[in-house]
Amino acid sequence: MIAWRTLKAAFPAWLLLALLFAALYDGPPPARALAKGAALATVTALSLLPLWWVSGAIPWPRRVTPRVYAVHLTIAGAYGVAWAMLDLAQASVLAGESRFGFFSRELVLYGAIIYPAAMGVFYAMRAHRRARAQELAAARLQSLATQARLDALRARLNPHFLYNALHALPTLIRHEPEAALQAIERLGAILRYVLDEGRDAVSLGTEWRFVEDYLAIERLRLGERLRVVAELEPPARDCLVPPLSVQPLVENAIRHAIAPRVEGGCVTVRAGLDGAWLRIEVSDDGPGAAPAAGATGLGLRAVRERAEAWTDDGLRGGLTVSTAPGLGFTATLLLPA
Repeated sequence: MIAWRTLKAAFPAWLLLALLFAALYDGPPPARALAKGAALATVTALSLLPLWWVSGAIPWPRRVTPRVYAVHLTIAGAYGVAWAMLDLAQASVLAGESRFGFFSRELVLYGAIIYPAAMGVFYAMRAHRRARAQELAAARLQSLATQARLDALRARLNPHFLYNALHALPTLIRHEPEAALQAIERLGAILRYVLDEGRDAVSLGTEWRFVEDYLAIERLRLGERLRVVAELEPPARDCLVPPLSVQPLVENAIRHAIAPRVEGGCVTVRAGLDGAWLRIEVSDDGPGAAPAAGATGLGLRAVRERAEAWTDDGLRGGLTVSTAPGLGFTATLLLPA
């Protein structure tokens, strides 16, 4: 149903069109001319409703080709015929007798001229809507990115994590000073990455280097109990992702499937292109859970929200989690490539 505010916004255009058509009538009294103009403006407005649908079904291309011109010329001709028939129909109603004998090429031409004007307005309106939607999505993404960075400081780089890393350093300094220096450098890289608020997108390769720094610190605590298999296809490494989108998935696997078990376990990370999508899978060989349990942690919720806000050409990403008893967890992140 057409919203009342839409009708209010369209009324000035309808009134202007009615006055324009009334001025084109030569001969009838002003009241009669205005009635004819209002009737023709009404049927014209109704005939424009399908054109709004056409402007959505046939988006304006980035590159105009002869085929595009041919399609629109064909539709313009069909619209011109339809408009001429509607014009004669409303004239027949007002006159009380059939006016279809006045059908002419001039009437079709008038209708065909209306088509490009209307389509130009409709394409401009849709472009404005898209731009507005992109602005809102960008603002929402910025807000979620900021919140995710704060979550990372509070939940992922929490005092417990820092304590474990710093607690291992004295032993490393005494027995493996070179390894201790590398650990300090990695810890500094982690802090710089999380605190960097100047970017809303990074390459998957950059995000993975951050994950590797995180894994190196975790190995100070877990040692050989933590095993990682990474299979990232080269084209996938160049795709853009939201910062802090992969690390929470890896951390979730370590926290729930690796750290609680004496024997540890393995985390497998795969990334590749699947058509227009970048598919990132993080799985573990832990005990898993019932499918209904899913995963609802703070980090995963933040990743899911940011993936849904990550748009490109109308595509929206998402995060799904699959699990079963004895089969571990698999988190699949889909983002526009």
